Amino acid sequence: MLYMGTRLFCNLSQAYVPIYIQDSLQLPQDSVAYIPLVMYVSGFLTSTIMKALNKYIGRKASFILGCIIGGGACIAVWFGRGDLYKQYLLYGVAALLGAGGSIMLVTSLSFTADLIGPNVESGAFVYGAMSFTDKISNGAVVMLIQNLNPCTNCCPRCSSYYQKALAIACGAAAMLGLFAVLSLSNNIGDRQKEYAAVPQGLRARVSSSSSSSDSEDGAGVSVA
Repeated sequence: MLYMGTRLFCNLSQAYVPIYIQDSLQLPQDSVAYIPLVMYVSGFLTSTIMKALNKYIGRKASFILGCIIGGGACIAVWFGRGDLYKQYLLYGVAALLGAGGSIMLVTSLSFTADLIGPNVESGAFVYGAMSFTDKISNGAVVMLIQNLNPCTNCCPRCSSYYQKALAIACGAAAMLGLFAVLSLSNNIGDRQKEYAAVPQGLRARVSSSSSSSDSEDGAGVSVA
């Protein structure tokens, strides 16, 4: 749920911001390049400080911060109107969308690595399941948004529809991620940290002794 909400926020914002710019705000064609560029650059710059941010305030607080930033951007999209918003404030909203999505995505992947911990043999299944649910949920939401479109041709109702769709869909995805992270315990990752603190030689001895005991148990069962 955590990763699914994060990917919904990122993918829907990337997919519907250009349509929102053209149909809702009716800005010039070059804005379709400038506004997403601001969003991507903001996300990239934010990702460079994520290591320090997670270190000082923790992963859970970092993800909550990303949800707040993304949710604030969705509120701005819902109420954003007028020439001042179109010419200046929209760039700030795009930067918030990029920063919020980047914080949520980087932190959700860190949470996933913590949950896997030393059980690396199950990592492929976990990431595969995450990717599967991500693709299914994104396709379902996009299909729902398109089917709920009130008109097939350009009309006055289209101008407000994609504005509301972007704000509601991304806002709901951010709230889904927020509820998911609040349901997680605060000691996630402690097992992985304890395992990393064990010397490499001791890990090898423990692993070999456990495998030896398993083989002896198997031999005893076969003899019996």
